[in-house]
Amino acid sequence: MTAILAQFAIVILLLLTATFQTAVNYIQFSLTLCSTLTVLGVFVLRWRQPNLARPYRTWGYPVTPAIFLAISAWMLVHMLTEASTRGPSLRGLATMVLGLGVYFFSTKKATSSV
Repeated sequence: MTAILAQFAIVILLLLTATFQTAVNYIQFSLTLCSTLTVLGVFVLRWRQPNLARPYRTWGYPVTPAIFLAISAWMLVHMLTEASTRGPSLRGLATMVLGLGVYFFSTKKATSSV
């Protein structure tokens, strides 16, 4: 519930303080980065655990995920190098890093109290 309320607060703040285009750029960078890391995880999992049962097969593996990663990497680089999207993209990245910090702090705190 806390996470949902935190996301709600971030969204409201973003909508009240930024233009629609800035909000889209902020979200686009974060979503593209997350999906890129997810697809990259397919490669990592297959490399680290090649004998793991795979009830779902990735269509066209390894070509289609590699094409997806190349296009996503191009989009991320473009969003960081283009002056009009750099600021919102960096803020989106900062939000993700902050979220990771909160996650690691909260899991250590929860583990130590058990």
